[in-house]
Amino acid sequence: LGWEPDPRSLLENPRLVADHLEPFADLIRGARSFWERAGALWGATVRVVHRQTQADSRSRRLIVAYEWLCADPLPRFQDLYRRLDLTWTPGAERFIRSSDTDADPRTYSMRRPTARQIDKWKQGLAPEDIEACRRFAEPFGLPYYPGFEPRVGSFAGDRPE
Repeated sequence: LGWEPDPRSLLENPRLVADHLEPFADLIRGARSFWERAGALWGATVRVVHRQTQADSRSRRLIVAYEWLCADPLPRFQDLYRRLDLTWTPGAERFIRSSDTDADPRTYSMRRPTARQIDKWKQGLAPEDIEACRRFAEPFGLPYYPGFEPRVGSFAGDRPE
């Protein structure tokens, strides 16, 4: 998509490093290839969000899997609205329904066949690229994507309240 992951930029924030990333500074600095840097950036970023969400019991953050939303978007977005005390509207429903289509193939389009997005990331990636990304993401010890596989279950969405 024309972007370059830059996990080292996270190390420029001393508080971020002190509060969350110190144990991973060498790992982040050691990421060289595109996929190593992508794995380190994803792992570091999601670690910070996860820790902040877990630490604040008043947090209204709800982490759900993208794949969970893609598997059945309309009822799952309605569930998120309910959990967050938001008002579901006909406009929201129209947007969700109209987004689940393959009518717009542009790279940044908001219209995509949602169920096909779950494993789309595997297309065009060599096994060694996936492994490089995994080597730099897994050390962050995140509870998401066990075995580095997307799953349809949500991180928080399928848990009883």
